[in-house]
Amino acid sequence: MKMAAYISLSLRSAYKTGTKGYVNKERQVSSNKYERWVEKDPEYNFVIREAWDLLLTDRYTLEQICEELLSRGYTRASGRPWAWDDPKTGTRKYAKSLLHKIFHKPFYAGWVVSERFGIKMGEVIGQWEPTVSTVEYERGVEILRKHGAQKSRFKKRFYLLRQVLWVRVNGKEYKMYGSTPSGRSQRYAYYITHAKPNGESIHIPCDIVDDQIKTWLARITIDPDRIPDIRDVYRDEIKQVAVRDHDEMQARLQRRHAKIKEEEAHLVRLFITNKISEDVYERLRAEWQEKLRRLELNIADFQRETRVQLDDLDVALLLMAKLSILFSRLSKKEQANLLQILAKRIIVNPVGEIIDHTLNSPFMYIFSIAAGFRELDSNWRGSEQVHVGAFLRFESLDT
Repeated sequence: MKMAAYISLSLRSAYKTGTKGYVNKERQVSSNKYERWVEKDPEYNFVIREAWDLLLTDRYTLEQICEELLSRGYTRASGRPWAWDDPKTGTRKYAKSLLHKIFHKPFYAGWVVSERFGIKMGEVIGQWEPTVSTVEYERGVEILRKHGAQKSRFKKRFYLLRQVLWVRVNGKEYKMYGSTPSGRSQRYAYYITHAKPNGESIHIPCDIVDDQIKTWLARITIDPDRIPDIRDVYRDEIKQVAVRDHDEMQARLQRRHAKIKEEEAHLVRLFITNKISEDVYERLRAEWQEKLRRLELNIADFQRETRVQLDDLDVALLLMAKLSILFSRLSKKEQANLLQILAKRIIVNPVGEIIDHTLNSPFMYIFSIAAGFRELDSNWRGSEQVHVGAFLRFESLDT
């Protein structure tokens, strides 16, 4: 598409949707053919320009710009005020979303921009008089970006235990969520239940729980000296599972393979005896080939299942041996992600003390082995959790 067509596209878009501070113009040049363009609105463009001037001082927020425009007697293009009191709640309202759109629209700097056609600011200049210069536009966007960063820095609260924190009350467990009741300061941030176990929600200040996480991680961290012993236990258990189940799994695979071969032979007989057409034969043959391909993938998965499980357990074991060190080196977001990978539930009592936990697989399995060594129980045997999920992908082969 040529540059003129791009400009025409932008003008048509402006003509359809309207741009605050500009008016649509047109004239008929021939039958069913019109020339359309936009011009500054002589009765309103100056309001947009004054809004820009207020922004460029870098002394006003969007809300303050709305108040200032109102104090100068200006309204929006619709005639509505820039700031007003909500008649129902009495809270102060502002048309700051409209200002935000205006200040981020390159049209006001005279540029054609189109996401659809990949046109970026600075590539195609428009054929209308801009409200602000390119330098002013870029300066305004930078001011808004700076104000947005400051707003996020002061108001945003990060909840370290999102998705994993539960509270135990009278033997029952309730999920907790992040909440900042005041909406102003982080020191008022809480974990709160939506449920009301005793007739009211449970509130626990975030810091009370968050400050215990390093100590809790230290309690579940694996002693590096025990790594060889723990590895020996789960390798022996997985080997026992593999040996015990190998014959059964192999027999299932062989039965399935024989069934597919019978289907192939039957299909060929039907085709040779002209009982099915060539089109039907090709379609059924494609289905048969897909079944065979899936079976071959299952065989390959079966052959490497033990190795994959051992690799996963080895990685999990090394992670659990370095939890305390690793956690302190991560950002808040990374720490939260690590806790979600590690734990299904971290359980506290109503006053916020961590009293229990449930780890995700395979961490719970490794933790149970390590606990056995810590207890030095001669009658302890490895957890049976290794059997859960082992080779499950083959259980539906006969169906």
